[in-house]
Amino acid sequence: MRALLFDKAPNANWSLGWHQDLKIAVARRVDVPGFGAWSVKEGVPHCRPTRQILEACLAVRIHLDCSHRENGPLRVLAGTHRDGIRVAPEPWELDREEVVLADAGAIVLMRPLLFHASSKATIPTHRRVIHIEFSSARLPGGLDWAY
Repeated sequence: MRALLFDKAPNANWSLGWHQDLKIAVARRVDVPGFGAWSVKEGVPHCRPTRQILEACLAVRIHLDCSHRENGPLRVLAGTHRDGIRVAPEPWELDREEVVLADAGAIVLMRPLLFHASSKATIPTHRRVIHIEFSSARLPGGLDWAY
């Protein structure tokens, strides 16, 4: 579906709060029931698909650099991908936070409905991750994947 390169570096050090990845990149906008919240990112139309489409997606994250506690690693709330599309995690779920530490070359698989976050690096170094999104779903109503 799509590939991204994340590079958390000394000059690009960001944080992201708890969220699910709820948008997909499509070739063109086609109004199909259940698909909405349209936006355009770098010239590519994006929309929020149905839960069934998101449940058929998987991200493969290839760590090019070591991911350690000081460089703003991925944090996840295990199992939350099973609960569908939600506004935010429940407060009690935050006690189950897991930090994803990985060596360079490690591969992490992740579902888009998994609540995840990351903090700013406290010791900014490169934390490069190739994030490749796959789906076994066919899009309905004339929608096509952007890539």
